[in-house]
This record gives sequence, structure tokens and C-alpha cells, in this order.
Amino acid sequence: MKPATVLRVMAVLSGALRAAVRSKKIATNPAQGVERPSIADRPNRRALDEGDVRLLLTAVAGTAYDVPVRLSIATGVRQSELLGLTWQNVDLEAKALGIVESLHRVGGEFTRQKPKSRAGTRIIALSDNTVALLKRH
Repeated sequence: MKPATVLRVMAVLSGALRAAVRSKKIATNPAQGVERPSIADRPNRRALDEGDVRLLLTAVAGTAYDVPVRLSIATGVRQSELLGLTWQNVDLEAKALGIVESLHRVGGEFTRQKPKSRAGTRIIALSDNTVALLKRH
């Protein structure tokens, strides 16, 4: 498992053991002394600069990826949110799109999921250029 996953599992387990200590089921929390994995080794992520964006747009021009990549750059939506978009969630007159679900691969099958938090469900304003792009598409 990845370190972040191990940390989440450890947090849940430690919480359950703390509850057991509070209810006097066990004397001490054995998870307290366990060394936690470091997530400091994660690769640094960086945003694309203007030159990177130009290269990307040149590479996808005229392909099936052209519109999705341009929409992603214009709105900043995550890949799963982009893949979960439907035309029902796009209002070209209001120049907005709604993020109400995302597409994920679970157990080898694709499934639509609602955002995990209320903040994940949101309306994103679209520029005139993005509206024109979507109308052409």
C-alpha cells in the first residue's frame, strides 16, 4: 500500500483503539507507539507553465483529446471530473458548467460517483472562448 493509504488505515485503527481505552475495554492504545510511514518522498508536482501548455495544445490539436484538454486547462477540473461531465451539466447560455459527479475506475469497471464533499459540487464559470469551443464541439 502507498504511505498515504497506510496512514489513513492507521488513523482509523488508532481511533478505534482510543475508543476502546476510553470505554475501559483495553488498558492502553497499542497503536500509539507504532512508527508511521513518511509521505515526504512524494514526487514534487508543478503546474504547467505557458510553454508547457503550448506544447500540450500543439500535441493534442486535431485529436480526440483536443477539446477535453482545452476544457481542462480553461477550468482546472480534475481528470475524473472532466470524464464525469455530461451535457446536462453544461449551460452555454449561462456560461457555466456544474461539477456534480466524477468518473472513476473501481475494480476494473467505470462508475460515476458524487463528490466526496459539498465543496466538490460546484459551478465553474466559462470564458467566451471556452463557450465557443464547446459550441463547435
